[in-house]
Amino acid sequence: MSKNIIVVLIILIATATAWKLLQPKPPESYVQQEISIKQAAPETISTLTYQDDAGFSFAYPSDLTVRPVELDDKSIYSSLELSGKQPGMLTIRISDTSFSSLKDWQVWFEKKNVLSEVRPVRLDDLTGTAFSYGAPKLNRLAAVDSGILYTIESPADNGYWDRLQEQVINSFKFANPPTATDSGITLIEEKYE
Repeated sequence: MSKNIIVVLIILIATATAWKLLQPKPPESYVQQEISIKQAAPETISTLTYQDDAGFSFAYPSDLTVRPVELDDKSIYSSLELSGKQPGMLTIRISDTSFSSLKDWQVWFEKKNVLSEVRPVRLDDLTGTAFSYGAPKLNRLAAVDSGILYTIESPADNGYWDRLQEQVINSFKFANPPTATDSGITLIEEKYE
């Protein structure tokens, strides 16, 4: 009989332990708080307009610095670097070219580089091509008009530099050519009868 008593005791202990473990627990003494998540407002950064002596302007965020790069090359009208806290920089270069069209320049460029994500874009009133190339990957816009090559290049990061390049391209404007009134001469049309 002693074996039966031991088995009964084991069954009673197992049942009591299971009952204790499966029983609902009383609420703990901590205070539950409702968590409120508010969407952070994006940081607003003002924009500035850069006007270049070569006859163009564009808007850029005020947290960047525009630095003209002096090159000892008479064929380059303007060379600019935009940089800030983010690693990398955006470059704008306007120079003479021997290519008569964007297509000719692109054929030459593709002999040395593999292009991807090619798409047409507008640079003010010029038709250009935007594409990615290289390793590390770069985004470049190129346009050719009247023997002048326009390029805008930045790191391809699917973020900050891509947005900045789009902002520069979308805000890029050529200066209006001077008119007779800009030179201080006023033209007056007179009618004689």
